[in-house]
Amino acid sequence: SNLSIEELMDIKISVASNISTSMDKQPVSVTIINAKQLKMSGARTLNEAIMMHVPGCFKVEDQDDVIIGFRGMAPDNNVKVMLLINGQNMNTEYFWGPPPAILDTTDYEWIDRIEVIRGPGSVTLGQGALLGVINIVTKKASDAAKDGISAGIKMKWGPDQYIHTSGHALMKQGDLAGYFYASYTDFTGRRMKNQGWIMQRANDGYLGGTLHDKGTHLNRGKNITALGNVSYKGFTLNYFYTDHQKDLYNFQRDRDVLQEKIISMNATYLLKINNDLRFSVIGNYIQDNFYLFSIEGLTAGGTREDRWGLKAIVNADNLFIKGNHAALGYEFRIFEMGKKNTRGDNFIINKFDTATLTNLPYANELRTMLYHDYIYVHSLFIEDFFDINDRLTVFAAARYDHHTYWGYNISPRLGVLITPMP
Repeated sequence: SNLSIEELMDIKISVASNISTSMDKQPVSVTIINAKQLKMSGARTLNEAIMMHVPGCFKVEDQDDVIIGFRGMAPDNNVKVMLLINGQNMNTEYFWGPPPAILDTTDYEWIDRIEVIRGPGSVTLGQGALLGVINIVTKKASDAAKDGISAGIKMKWGPDQYIHTSGHALMKQGDLAGYFYASYTDFTGRRMKNQGWIMQRANDGYLGGTLHDKGTHLNRGKNITALGNVSYKGFTLNYFYTDHQKDLYNFQRDRDVLQEKIISMNATYLLKINNDLRFSVIGNYIQDNFYLFSIEGLTAGGTREDRWGLKAIVNADNLFIKGNHAALGYEFRIFEMGKKNTRGDNFIINKFDTATLTNLPYANELRTMLYHDYIYVHSLFIEDFFDINDRLTVFAAARYDHHTYWGYNISPRLGVLITPMP
């Protein structure tokens, strides 16, 4: 809200192309949601705020997860929607897709803006972005208009035992900038009323009765978030942590509480060789822990996935001819799944009975959730934008991905951007 019209029109977009960052020259349909829009939406969770602001985007609640749909399609477990933080892929490889801990968060004060692609993003980002892409851009000190140091603490409370407390610190001095944020949010939500489907749907768990008898709450969640970013000249270091727990209020079995902890780190180095040639390299690591419980507190399982990635891109402007912009890159990702989470769990139990309760100490062997394995993904991509004149741009791109189990895939793109009038 503090930007002029000219500045608003010059907001850079980082998710749809490796070359074009201008809003009016994107090869896909992009919606931008800024921090003020998130706040004014009144939404309790991030996915609800996104649904309010993005045309054709909607939320679907399965029994044990929340699915983001685009243009009438809602894939099971979000496997065709990709979620990024500052351009880093946060999706799990084996099951849930975009992390529930981020989509269902009740705190988004740390977000500067959200860039949403409605439609395929696979050419730029690879497999898993068929229906749409959500890129969360965090607040950072390098965006500050002037040098200085500032800090603040905030506390909020509201109905249904809503409590939120947060603190931030920002420092900028020349090329050195740092931003740090931490928060705790607790929202009890409302006990589901004993009417309609909840009184008619039987509880398949060991306590019997109906879903209402279990005592789950709508939108109940506890959330801890911490992030930090430090930049100096061409080097940037990002850290992100979240711990989120929620009720699966319409799940018919005993595994009706989900908790997820994510630790994410990435480092970027940008080298400007000259005005027309740039080289960037990005390395990242993510630890993704899942925990499953019953609302009574019994452990129903969990697992962990670790992810590593390395990406290198060369950008060249005015390549061979003035107005031609090209990018060539390589990306390598490793997914290690089937690890024990921080509680030592790698199993899943949907329903407790005498046998499962008796054999809980041996659940990792008897009810293994994921077998330990590695997945390797190699990607090579190329992109080119050619500005024929101020009103006509021709673009083309292609990406090659090779997945350990899915094999290879080639995603092409070809198009024309026309501005008939200024």
